[in-house]
Amino acid sequence: MNSRWVDWSSKRRLDATHVLQLIVAVVVAFLGAAAGLAASEAAGQRESAIRQEIDKTIDIVADVELVYTEARLALGVVVNEIEAEELRRAAEAAGPSGESALIEASIRQYSADLTLFRARGTGNLLDGERYRSPDGDFLVIGRLADQRMTSPSYTLDPDATQRLADIRGGTTKTLTLWLAIIVIGYLTVGWGWIARRRRGEAGVDDLDPGLIPQPWSSSISGRAITTLALIGWVFVTMVGIAQFAASDEEQKYQALATRETEAISANLTANGFLIGLDVDGKNTVRSIKDALAARLSNALRAAPSQREAQRVVALAELAALPRIVIAVKSMSRLPDGRDNVDAATRSALMPILDAKARTAEQRRLVDRAGRAGAASDRLTVALLFGASASGVAALAASRPQASIRPLFAPIILLMLGLGIGFAPWLGVLGSPG
Repeated sequence: MNSRWVDWSSKRRLDATHVLQLIVAVVVAFLGAAAGLAASEAAGQRESAIRQEIDKTIDIVADVELVYTEARLALGVVVNEIEAEELRRAAEAAGPSGESALIEASIRQYSADLTLFRARGTGNLLDGERYRSPDGDFLVIGRLADQRMTSPSYTLDPDATQRLADIRGGTTKTLTLWLAIIVIGYLTVGWGWIARRRRGEAGVDDLDPGLIPQPWSSSISGRAITTLALIGWVFVTMVGIAQFAASDEEQKYQALATRETEAISANLTANGFLIGLDVDGKNTVRSIKDALAARLSNALRAAPSQREAQRVVALAELAALPRIVIAVKSMSRLPDGRDNVDAATRSALMPILDAKARTAEQRRLVDRAGRAGAASDRLTVALLFGASASGVAALAASRPQASIRPLFAPIILLMLGLGIGFAPWLGVLGSPG
């Protein structure tokens, strides 16, 4: 009677461990699947961020090239119009001596008008009065803002996509933490049962679902090898999700490095177009100064009848110079937060004062991606060793004649897995950074 009561009590307790085993196995499988799904979604979002960055930078460079090519033509129009206006004013003040100035004014005005006529109906910077400023120059930044709004990639936000990917990646790490808590709790509960049950109880193996090795349900002779099998299961479970996290880190920094490369390339190209306009303006001013000096020199050697005419033209060009300098500065200025130009375009147009720093940052991101990738590869190899150790231990545990010899193989495999997967963090094979 007493013996039957003990069997029933033992069986009831063992049934509880089996239920717990089933619950933990299902939860672990769910967390593993969720972590894998989150890592996959993060990878997909990062690929989207890269594609968006590429599309956006291509469109930015194309729009900047288009607008600043128009701006170079517009600058020529402004220079001709300013000179024509100053020449006409000087000619009116000079009376009969201003005839040469009037001829020069008509030539410059005709050149400006012809360029504007050719731009009619194109919708570009020179078409009509839409982009004319009150000072007579052109609103290059306003034209750029309008052109950017027509771009197919204008509304793309790779930074937001990257943040969403980081959230998905953070979910993987959170699930890894929860998995560790559940596994530790399961082991604590399991070993607690060992402390309360009599060692050596048997006759219950047929009730074990076999989803997770349970040393507390094993006989004394098989407990050591079953413990190794449990360690292998814990190792495989934890390393598997840790590998997801490491892979996610690799993809994160690869995406950031690729995007930084695209941004640097766009900055170099777009800023070059802005510099081109500024250089054109400065060269124009220099040419006018040189022509002015030559005209004054010729006036000194000219016949008295021509000297006054040359002086009138020179005075007009001298008066035009400050206005042309102001127009060049206005049309080649950088857009700022007050302008309706998107942040990505403003960044692309910024002077490349920190090119070395940005290149160093890009290299740092590549290095971090490489280290994370190496860690992911090591964890993959460690996972294989852990799975092998768990399989060998489970096979040995199924043999009733288990001895000390079957313990050797799983122990070696687990040590190799630990060494390959985690030694770099201990400074044995080098720091992962």
